[in-house]
Amino acid sequence: MSLTSKVVQRISSTATTAETFRLPDDRLLGYKSYGSPSGRPAFHFHGSPSCRLEAEDWDRVGRKLNVTVIGIDRPGMGQSTFKRDATLLDWPSDVHNLAKHLQLKTFHVFGGSGGGPFALACAYSLPKDVLLGTGVISGVAPPETGYEGAAWNRKLAFKVNAHLPWSFLRWLLDIGLGNSAQTQTPEHWKSTMEKVFATFSKEDHALLDQFPDQKERQIECYREAFSQ
Repeated sequence: MSLTSKVVQRISSTATTAETFRLPDDRLLGYKSYGSPSGRPAFHFHGSPSCRLEAEDWDRVGRKLNVTVIGIDRPGMGQSTFKRDATLLDWPSDVHNLAKHLQLKTFHVFGGSGGGPFALACAYSLPKDVLLGTGVISGVAPPETGYEGAAWNRKLAFKVNAHLPWSFLRWLLDIGLGNSAQTQTPEHWKSTMEKVFATFSKEDHALLDQFPDQKERQIECYREAFSQ
């Protein structure tokens, strides 16, 4: 069976076009494909916070290189069910189960920013005759490497979040962006996101100004990330 019949075809970059797959433990896993519908499969792991829609960044390259880029929502983001006490090493089995569902005997994985550690977890855990290659793009480094160059609020989050109870973290996320993402009109959400963009570095601002479509995609990705 071809990938075309198994992987959702690209219609638009809206959340309503997502596919979901039910895992053995009854959780849902949301995913969406870009690039060549019948190309070599590569799973894309999004940053934090983000969602499967981030994989659209690789649509043009995927078509050019005959690669099917499959973006997956991590647990609790987008359409994927939250998993309490999840660890990095839980992720490879989710990916492998989705690959089996899509009848993929072999595949590659790659992740950017917060998705980088999840790609490395797959490289560590999955059979080498199944996972043919792993890519990490500007991936998050282990905490012990330090936080030099990071914004103060990100330094604080990295240091404190690991020690906070889940219920309190959820409350913080809800009052920060979650409630707004779920209730605001698109226009109001865009205004909320402008406040988020204001915290970005000047280098990030330069890129967003150069590629306005990327800015719109980030607005959409953030909203879908907080949709639960």
